Amino acid sequence: MALFGFIFILGATLLIYVISSTQKASSQADVEDLSNLDLRTVEQAVTGLGDGGWMFAVVFLDGIEGLSIDRVRDYLASKWPTHHAIGPIDTKGIQKTFSTLGANFSYELTATYSTSNTLQGACKHHYYWPDAEESIQRHRLSMVIGVRLDGGPLAYSLALSQAVGALVATCKEATGVLWSAGNQVISRQNILQNFTASLDEEVPINLWIACHTYRDEAGRTMGYTQGLINFGQVDFEAIDAPESPEILRSRLMSLMGYSALNCNKILDGDTYGSDRFEEIQLEEKPSKIGCKGSSLRLNYINQSPSDRH
Repeated sequence: MALFGFIFILGATLLIYVISSTQKASSQADVEDLSNLDLRTVEQAVTGLGDGGWMFAVVFLDGIEGLSIDRVRDYLASKWPTHHAIGPIDTKGIQKTFSTLGANFSYELTATYSTSNTLQGACKHHYYWPDAEESIQRHRLSMVIGVRLDGGPLAYSLALSQAVGALVATCKEATGVLWSAGNQVISRQNILQNFTASLDEEVPINLWIACHTYRDEAGRTMGYTQGLINFGQVDFEAIDAPESPEILRSRLMSLMGYSALNCNKILDGDTYGSDRFEEIQLEEKPSKIGCKGSSLRLNYINQSPSDRH
């Protein structure tokens, strides 16, 4: 009996190992098969979406074992009632689209990003994904997600956040996202913390708009925002600010939140201050760092760069 029991346990152990190995090999084969398909590049996919008036983001995938657009659609409907599905999922090659009460969604599996200025620029804005550049280099697949709806930039950003959150929550192989509108990268952990919440009371404006502060080679505090143009506003920048990068970041995030979520534009010549002693004038000028086109530059009237904290 003891010998029979040992043989039975040994056999069961080998069976479990064979099943586990087979599943792993099958998963790897699926990735290989998809890699050999004629997948479009990220650049090709987003060009098509942009031409069609879609807002998009790019999710990086370690694999596809847990990938299911059916589960993504079900998650959207269960989490946010405005995304109750209307009609079936439409498949066109690798691209899958479906409609809900609130928006149209597109999910397309693509080859991962090639080295590009866009990706390199976004990886500079890695506050919410510190090891993004190293992690992204290992990826072979990406998911380009697009949304289209009747609404303004806030509605678009909310819907895209929900679309990204639904994919990441239902697919463990999703490791992070390139939020193209703000040109920054966001880790899986931050997506789960911010893009799967109710989004009714507090919106993740800090993830929609990049805010980058640093000291340059001369030791000066520099900083800028990137992404406010998508809200019809002008981005901010500071050159040789008389404060630390950490304090400047807090200041810029406060300004960008007010600017993006309020209808009234901050204009050239407006003044700003955190208390009655502080006066900072905002001057619209051609951007010198980070931003494209013009920016509202912070001019510290009551402070001197030599008063650096």
